Amino acid sequence: MNLGTLLEIIVALIFIYLTSSLIISELQEQLAALLEFRAKNLKQALEIFLGKETVKSLYNNGSLLSSLNQYTNLGKSAGPSYVEPKVLAASLISLVNSKLLDNEKLLKADFLGKDLVEEKTGIFKKLASISDFSKIDKLAIDRLIEIGYSTKLKHDNPTLENFIDEIANTFTQIMERTSGVYKRNAKGVSFAFGFLAAALLNIDSFYVIEQLSKNPNLRQGINQVATEVFQTNESCFKDAQDDPTKVAKCTEKLQVSVKNLEKINQPLPLGWNEKGWFNGEQIKEQNGLLQAIFGWLMTGVAVAMGAPFWFDILGKLINVRNTGKPILPNTQK
Repeated sequence: MNLGTLLEIIVALIFIYLTSSLIISELQEQLAALLEFRAKNLKQALEIFLGKETVKSLYNNGSLLSSLNQYTNLGKSAGPSYVEPKVLAASLISLVNSKLLDNEKLLKADFLGKDLVEEKTGIFKKLASISDFSKIDKLAIDRLIEIGYSTKLKHDNPTLENFIDEIANTFTQIMERTSGVYKRNAKGVSFAFGFLAAALLNIDSFYVIEQLSKNPNLRQGINQVATEVFQTNESCFKDAQDDPTKVAKCTEKLQVSVKNLEKINQPLPLGWNEKGWFNGEQIKEQNGLLQAIFGWLMTGVAVAMGAPFWFDILGKLINVRNTGKPILPNTQK
């Protein structure tokens, strides 16, 4: 086997990993949305920070957050998967005001004031006056006082608006940490889900490599489509390096591009035959169940790496493969 053939096999395999990652990650996202993993993680993080009663009040009807609650196929939603920090801060202030008398409510004109043992003024004084913790936890009031201290460090004479901005900043940090935890947990879930999907869809890495090495038309067809997909999406992912928020949009565009697999004109070495899932005849063709399981495991690991990772590797290999090839003119004279 020469170097060119080996490179074609690797490019074709990576493109299959890329396509599998896109398909399986989409299924995983739909499952995560159905089971509301993100919403539950956010709610749990807020409960740790503010207390369960506070979060329950924020999510119930009548609060600003209640409009973000939706219903799913499984019943009432656990809550929003993301909340604009300013909206969350305003909701918390609204909840605090519901526990204060009319002449003590937090107003735009209020200053943060002092929080000394012998003297409490301004917003600090109003927060300290709350004694009914039936709908708001004392923990939430303590957190607000802590945020008040950090607000005073940033402003000479902070107002309610400065206070709300600092609350929003705190919630931004909480949501970023929650998102980080979700992504770390999602890696493990991606592997487990990837392995299960690889088994159900029969994406056996070892069998795929074997068929690619035997069938030059198949690997060349996949290489052609892979090159077209990379060239179509290269600029988008290059821009996304400077702005990570664009990666999701690039991935959506990539999902549309890989639908051109029919151009290969060769049956892909994926899936089960007409005899159904896990039939003995096809397992035997794939060199036995043990090798098939390891092949599915290998695919599961690959899927967990994510589509952007495989797109980056694909681009580097295509550039290596094209190195030294003559540049064809755009027009023929």
